[in-house]
Amino acid sequence: MKRLLAFFIAFSLFSVTAFYGCSDTDEKAIYENLDLSKYVKIGKYVGVEIPQTDKVTQDDLLVAVKDCLYDNNEYTLGSPVSDRAVQQDDYLTVDIIGTIDGVAFEGGSQKDYIIVTGINAFATWSKYLIGAKINHTAKVQFSVPDSESYGEVAGKKIIYSIKIKEIRPIIYSELTSQVIFDISGYSTAEELLDFLKSSIENNIREKKMDDVWDIVVKNSKIIAYPQKAIDRYTKSYYKEQEDYVEQSSISFEEYLSNSKKTQESFEKEARKYAEKCVAEELVCWYIAKEQKLTVSDAEYEQGLSQYYEENKQDYSSEQELEKKLGKEKISMGILLTKVMNLVADSAVEVKTQTTTSS
Repeated sequence: MKRLLAFFIAFSLFSVTAFYGCSDTDEKAIYENLDLSKYVKIGKYVGVEIPQTDKVTQDDLLVAVKDCLYDNNEYTLGSPVSDRAVQQDDYLTVDIIGTIDGVAFEGGSQKDYIIVTGINAFATWSKYLIGAKINHTAKVQFSVPDSESYGEVAGKKIIYSIKIKEIRPIIYSELTSQVIFDISGYSTAEELLDFLKSSIENNIREKKMDDVWDIVVKNSKIIAYPQKAIDRYTKSYYKEQEDYVEQSSISFEEYLSNSKKTQESFEKEARKYAEKCVAEELVCWYIAKEQKLTVSDAEYEQGLSQYYEENKQDYSSEQELEKKLGKEKISMGILLTKVMNLVADSAVEVKTQTTTSS
């Protein structure tokens, strides 16, 4: 249950690289010669309507700069204050107690936890704490994702009680040339801001791709699942759990008991995971074939290089990455990216309607 606390603390962004971890054999061999019309009825994928995406603001850049300074310990702390409420740019010491159905759960509580207001790393929490005073306990409610991987708490509400124990203003270092170089490797503030703006725009783009792709997959109807593909992902899911059990030095039966799962519910969980992955592959291959999308040698080399740059910590070279993942898996990831770019580029951004009461 410890991941439940981490789930809401972590600041994560979608990346199509997650797709690489989903599969472990040759997708092309499964899908290339299939009559996909017998397996999927594709929904609308060109001109999908989505809410208007965000634009990068000066406030976004300011927060991003603070993120960099905080991550690199370029700050000092003021003296504790007790005569005012929590505001932006405060360094808080808090106690957190998480409960589900009124009962504290393992891994959901922590004493003397640090929350910094005004930066992305703690955005999930801090917006609920602005205005709170010393010794005040704020109540924050989240919903656990409705996924079988969360067992019996899936879809339930978690209530976190957050008690403010100490408030200290955080003072960030001035952006001198030396500080800028130390936190980013750049020489000027202009270079740093350009990099941060580009990074935020890429994150917005990735979220747009994710959102549009979710709509396209949900709008498509799966008629049948290729059994080879289902078997592949089921095997992959079992292997992932077996590796976890081995690392935890417990038996599979103990894992099921600790997770409050039965063999039957675990098998259903594995099947659901497999169906989700295969559904995305079917939609991807259908669109790719209909739009005659392929991966050229140049695109493959560019994609390989980019994926290596993003994952240097896991591989010593592009050659090692290619050997471990396999060319077909890498090509499939690149093809998925092309398909997602196609549907995202054709999406229609619509202003959300706001209503006022009279």
